[in-house]
Amino acid sequence: MEESTRDELRRLVDEAKRGELEQDRHLRQELRARSSAEITGQIAQRKAIFAAQLAHDANPEGMAIVAQCGPDIYLVAVHAGSARVLDLSASEPSLSGPEDIYALMAGGADWLPFKGSSDAVVAVATQMIDAGC
Repeated sequence: MEESTRDELRRLVDEAKRGELEQDRHLRQELRARSSAEITGQIAQRKAIFAAQLAHDANPEGMAIVAQCGPDIYLVAVHAGSARVLDLSASEPSLSGPEDIYALMAGGADWLPFKGSSDAVVAVATQMIDAGC
């Protein structure tokens, strides 16, 4: 192979490596910027959920829906830092036993603060608890 051909191939390989490194650097910068914003958003969401839990603990009459994960899974505050997970997504609704809300929040679910009317959801949770679920 001629020296000029070898030099040309080296130059092409170097350019390809530089392009890959530049693209990798750019993707890392995007990830860092997005991750920071996502972390900030998650912190605000969790603070809102814990604030709703504390407000419920201060006035513990009944239950309160403090968070949701998707359209049909709810975190129901019951008393003294405890909550239950109400899952209405399956054909048969399910309600977990009372657990520490901090442990539930640390699980893998992506909880968001609950917004909206909770009357129907609380009614279902109340019926399930009354039935011994």
